[in-house]
Amino acid sequence: MRCTNTGLAVRATVAGTYRTVLSDGRTARTSFKDVPQPRELASWRPRVQDRRPRASATRTTVVDGEDRIG
Repeated sequence: MRCTNTGLAVRATVAGTYRTVLSDGRTARTSFKDVPQPRELASWRPRVQDRRPRASATRTTVVDGEDRIG
C-alpha cells in the first residue's frame, strides 16, 4: 500500500481480500477478484530523470535520458 495524490493504492499478486490498518486505527479492506499474470516486455522505452546536487544546496542539475531496451 502507498499513498498517492488521489488516495491509497494497493498492489496484490494474488486474488483475495486484504486488510490494511491505517495510522489512526481505522481498517480499510480491499478485494481483488482476479490478478493478471505477469507480462514479459519484448520492447520498452524507459524515460528517467536524475536530479544531482551542484556546488550550492539551492541548485540542481537535471539530466534527462531515454533508451530503448529490447
